[in-house]
Parts: sequence; structure tokens; C-alpha cells
Amino acid sequence: MCTVYRRFVHHFAKIAAPLTSMLKKGEPDRLPELDEDSRSSFEALKTCLISPPILQLPRLGIPYSLDTDASDAQLGCTLLQQHEDGNRYPVGFWSRTLSSAERNYSTTEKECLAIVWAIQTLRPYLERERFTVNTDHHSLRWLMNLADASGRLARWRLRLAEFDFDITYVKGIKNCLADALSRIPSRGGTTMVLAQRSEPFCKEIASHLKKGEGVAQTRLSKFFMNKERVLCRKAHLDGVEQIFVPTTLRERVLYMAHYPAASGHPGGRRLFYTFRQRYCWPSMSVDAYATVRRCSDCAKARIKLRKHNAKLKSFPPIGPLECIAIDILGEIPRTPRGNRYLLVISDCYSKLTRTVPLKRITPRQLLRRSSHTGSSYTEPQ
Repeated sequence: MCTVYRRFVHHFAKIAAPLTSMLKKGEPDRLPELDEDSRSSFEALKTCLISPPILQLPRLGIPYSLDTDASDAQLGCTLLQQHEDGNRYPVGFWSRTLSSAERNYSTTEKECLAIVWAIQTLRPYLERERFTVNTDHHSLRWLMNLADASGRLARWRLRLAEFDFDITYVKGIKNCLADALSRIPSRGGTTMVLAQRSEPFCKEIASHLKKGEGVAQTRLSKFFMNKERVLCRKAHLDGVEQIFVPTTLRERVLYMAHYPAASGHPGGRRLFYTFRQRYCWPSMSVDAYATVRRCSDCAKARIKLRKHNAKLKSFPPIGPLECIAIDILGEIPRTPRGNRYLLVISDCYSKLTRTVPLKRITPRQLLRRSSHTGSSYTEPQ
């Protein structure tokens, strides 16, 4: 990756000399620990890669090109723009690790996932823009031309349908930018291991694992160590392998799963079920709902749907008996004369009210009694 942009780094060969010497013939295949000179050389090159003239701000009117690649455990992508001098300058570098479920995908599906993830991640740059996707695999052509896509592949195709892009095949040897990003070793396991070593509960489970046969059972849960020496649990309901998160990392994990814009601020239920597929700790459900309640952005958007009713229009009367209101009260207990309803007539101006007993409610009866009562005073308008 450094060699691609060596022409932009002043005295590149001199800076990279300690690292280049480690690639000579006869050196061991596995690189040893870096000494002080090699480490300083590495830090200097890393600084050059993220500084001008290597990393450029995005410019309007210049088309984007997206390089993607996938390895067994990582995804990587680079967003570039070709400037007036004919050189392609990167806008940024992105990469992430694959989940345990995603590592079971085939090579073609991993390459498709890299493209879908890269486009969705860089949506603010690529939306309503025509861009080019450079990949060293024909996965995207295969996905877009698949006749009977269903399930995950159909969802991926729908996500890509709203973008305007062209597909260009690039040989793997020339796709070194995204290839390097997809092979960056992850240190997440090391951080988790160090945090678990200081957790009293993890120490207790680890002591049981040393005495037993590699599996310690607490109530209904079975704990074990994975290949990276991280303490995991096998759920007793569906057998999902979950990493036990120590107390010192819980706030960080909750923050990364809820607050970033790429996470979408999921609700408490969705956040909990997403966590349950990979992590576990005793109060995970309570902590997930508490994180959502403390989020100020979620509080602003937490507005219940309201029924929008039109404002009532009033008709204020100007004089007495210009407008009367008529309604029926009942059914009431039968009177000795057989009446079961009351016709209530009220003047809207003076609030003068009169009631007329009724035995039955029929249109003819109502019209006769209301007109007879209104004519006692004057004819309403």
C-alpha cells in the first residue's frame, strides 16, 4: 500500500530502508518484533499516507471510484477521485472485521458483502452520484445477473438498486489498496482478553476451565475458551456462541452499537437482540434499554403519532332564537305515560332550554314536536 503512493513521499526509499531490509532473501517468513528504527520508519510512512498530498478532501464535480476487497476475516475499501493531473487521490480508507457468521460465507459472498458494506458506509459521498466500483472479483456482476436471488442476496440487490454505478474488474495484483486494508490484523481479541483477565467472574470461570476438560458449566450456561483465548459462552436456548463482555468494556460496546451514525440508533429491543447474537453479560437487556433511554437523539425523535384533526368551526349567534341546537336524551326509565326519551331544544344565544317527552324516536315525530315547540317562540333562522 505504501509503494503505490511512494512517488508522493519525499525520500521514500530512505524512510522505508529499515523495513525493506527485512524482506531480503534468507530472512524468516514470519517477521520478528520491530526494533526502534523499524518502528519509527513504520510510523513515519503511516503519517505520510494520511497527510497531504496523499489524502485529499472530496471535490464536487469529480467522479468517485471505489476500490473494494475481502479476505477471510476482513473487509476493506478505498474511496478515490481522479484530479486534473491524472492521478487518483484517496479520500479515505475504511476496513472492518467479519463477524463469526459472515466468516462462513463463500468467497463470492464475501466479495459481495464488501461492496454492499462499502457503498452503504460511504452513502453520504456516493448518493446521487455516478461512480465506479473497482473489484478483483466478478462477484457484483454475478449478484446483479442472478436470476433466482432470494434471502440475503435479494436484500443486497435491493440495497444497491438505488445507486448509479459502473463495475470494473481489476486484477488482484493491481488492487493493492483495498487488499491491504482487508488484511489488517484485528486487535479486538487482545483487548478483550486483557479486560477479561481483570474481571473476577472471568477469573473464577478460568480456574474451573483449568481443572475441567475445557468447558465449565454455570447453571445452564457452558463457558469455554475460543482460539483467541477469549472467554465465551454457549447459550442454552439456541446454542449461539457469545463472548462474555467484562465490566470495563460494556459502556464502550454499547456506545459503538448505538450512537454512531452507521448504527442507526436502534431501539432497546433491536439493540438487545443484536447483542445477543455475539455478546453476553448478566444485565445486558437492562443496559441496552438504559442506553436507549439516555440517548438525547432518540429522545428528540421519540414522539408518538398524533391524530391530526381539523379545528372545529363555531357559528356564534347574533340574536336570540337565530340558531337552536337539538339532541335526544335517552333511553331513560319509562314514565307512567309511556315516555322513554327527551327531545332537548336549546337556544344557542340565550341558552334557553326546553325538553319535550317522547314515546318513540321517529323522523315524523321529531319533526312535528320540534317545529311545534319552535313556533311557540318564533321561527329560527
